[in-house]
Amino acid sequence: MRVPAFIALVGVFLVAGCDHYQKPEDIDCTLILDRDKNMECVYNKSILTGNAGLCRDIMNEKMRDECIDEVAVSLLDHYSCRQHDRMKKRDACQAKVGEAKKRA
Repeated sequence: MRVPAFIALVGVFLVAGCDHYQKPEDIDCTLILDRDKNMECVYNKSILTGNAGLCRDIMNEKMRDECIDEVAVSLLDHYSCRQHDRMKKRDACQAKVGEAKKRA
């Protein structure tokens, strides 16, 4: 009789803990102290929220450029490409957005 009650109690705790979902915009990447994990957090958060401005906080240049391109392509918006520092990268980003618009 105790085993089924214990299993039911464990089930209640598992189900109660599963209803908590944290939205990407609620995650605070500044609390992550590891630099690589922090940049990965900012990368993922910017793509999920569609905010290319967050990509500017990424210190790794290659990762930052990929982030800006991903956001611009996901939004199908050339405006996000303006976050790039160099015109060559802006032009390449705009070309990627143009190709994505053709496929969509």
